[in-house]
Amino acid sequence: MKVAIATWNGRISPVFDVARQVLVLEVEDGREVSRHEEALPGTDPQAQAARLKTLGAEVLICGAISRPMASVLSGASVRVLPF
Repeated sequence: MKVAIATWNGRISPVFDVARQVLVLEVEDGREVSRHEEALPGTDPQAQAARLKTLGAEVLICGAISRPMASVLSGASVRVLPF
């Protein structure tokens, strides 16, 4: 499973809608097997969701997230775990 964590200055980003990067973790049998940072395109919900899908993210861990952004991610089958 791939988990994306929205980051900002080495911490979980306070608001996903304006996040510019994610830490992508590959998790197998409950253990991290790899990690890498990836850039995000910006504030467009469709572009953000498309980028996460391209990265193979199944779960997004973030701080706050707007309802429209959460809805787009849900439609892209990305489970959102805010706060």
